[in-house]
Amino acid sequence: MFCSKNDSLAQNSNGLLVDRFLEALVAERNASQNTIESYGRDLAHFCAFYTKDIKEAGKEDCCKYRQLLCEEFKPSTVCRRLVALRQFYAFLHAEHVITTNPMLHIALPKNARILPNVLSAESIFALLNHVSSDTSYEGRRMWVVFEFLYGTGVRVSELISLRLSSFSFDRNNNTIMPFVSICGKGGKERIVPLHETCIVALTEYLAVRSAFFDLGETSSPWLFPSRGKHITRQRVGQILKGVAANVGILHISPHALRHAFATHLLNNGANLMAIQKLLGHSDISTTQIYTHVKSRHLVELLSEHHPLFCKKHVGEK
Repeated sequence: MFCSKNDSLAQNSNGLLVDRFLEALVAERNASQNTIESYGRDLAHFCAFYTKDIKEAGKEDCCKYRQLLCEEFKPSTVCRRLVALRQFYAFLHAEHVITTNPMLHIALPKNARILPNVLSAESIFALLNHVSSDTSYEGRRMWVVFEFLYGTGVRVSELISLRLSSFSFDRNNNTIMPFVSICGKGGKERIVPLHETCIVALTEYLAVRSAFFDLGETSSPWLFPSRGKHITRQRVGQILKGVAANVGILHISPHALRHAFATHLLNNGANLMAIQKLLGHSDISTTQIYTHVKSRHLVELLSEHHPLFCKKHVGEK
């Protein structure tokens, strides 16, 4: 598409304002790299829609953008992009870049919360049995990845950024202590316990970890070194899908194992506030989605087994 000189100047100006906002998120909120990238993509989408000077956008322009989003995307995506835009314009208003906030009264769509599908314990054990039997270097790494994602409920971003310094070692016995320090969203640190099998997997992996160093490297601060830094989220996803396909599980992701961790804890009587702390949720309402998952499971249980819920019994005397 042809852009006039004025359009190009507006785009450059818009980009500078977005960068200024993103820098403020890092400085003032200690936002993670993933958060910054997400906000950047969402604001770039609005800039592609509104090609003029972003400071001149009015409420009508924002309403048109909202309508476009509602026509093309699911409610969760619409909400995320509008929230990013709302915070961006609130920042510009607070910084006196604009005098009126065009997003001030733009309503978010009602976003029906989608309950996560949860892997069964049997499926999890099938995966763990498969990876624990693989004695190759890659197999040892895969085992630790699975043990951490399901055994601790960490986010994949937290997993890949683990350092050796995140662990404590008993120097007398040369063993790993049963806990790990996790740096979560916003730089918040929490201590997560490690179960015995996870420690066994971790110990065996550490013995072969140097196999993943780059040529010429003799050390690395990362638990999962790769290409001069650490393993990527994409690579972890590939590992999971590859292993899952071997045991007949078609749909899996790192977040699915985090969901399974929380749901299985709740189903076995764990306290919701304890689960909140383990997951690193700042708000208990985020953790409460798992109570809805449990409720759905109970409804399915009643529907399948209770005479009053079974259709075949309705109307019978």
